[in-house]
Amino acid sequence: RIPPRFNKNPTDEELASLTTRLCSKMQIPSDFSAQAREIAKDLMWHNAGGGRSAMTADVVTAACLFFTCEERGSRRLLKEFVAASHCDIEKLRSVISLTRARYS
Repeated sequence: RIPPRFNKNPTDEELASLTTRLCSKMQIPSDFSAQAREIAKDLMWHNAGGGRSAMTADVVTAACLFFTCEERGSRRLLKEFVAASHCDIEKLRSVISLTRARYS
């Protein structure tokens, strides 16, 4: 299934499903999921229409979850997120930088 493009903002259900799946795959506490989802929604809303190819829902979700783990002192390796989400590492890095710049 092709991930939803970010300028067709994913529904709350799509984001919930993506974050929940990633949390369970990576054994990340489920309460991280809600925080990551809020950041992802905000990030996608702010960047709507920007046409950045990195901004697909799967990449944004993984990046926001990575950021949430980092913020909560539960550091994980980027390659774990790449393996679990099957996202391109460069796209993931670019969205993580954007997330850090905006929410740190």
